[in-house]
Amino acid sequence: MHSIEGLLEYSSIQKLLLFDSAEGDSSVLWQHCSELTEGKACVIKMQLNTIDIVPLNASKGRGIRVLLDHLGITEDCDLDAVGDYTRWLSKK
Repeated sequence: MHSIEGLLEYSSIQKLLLFDSAEGDSSVLWQHCSELTEGKACVIKMQLNTIDIVPLNASKGRGIRVLLDHLGITEDCDLDAVGDYTRWLSKK
């Protein structure tokens, strides 16, 4: 992905978020979704009752990089980003 346009064209569905009841455990659903989407999407168990399904290689870090490139901001700038879970894990 080298542009905002490319990011938007990457997939028609950018994210699917599944919730179980507050006291539910989505482990079985996570396993089933992981098997169904293997090689096609990334399934992340965010909390005990929440699952995210996102395009392969999707991350907030990658989105920030695309935005910086689009705005013409170089990597050597000072930038802090705060996240809440594994969705923020990214490689340079």
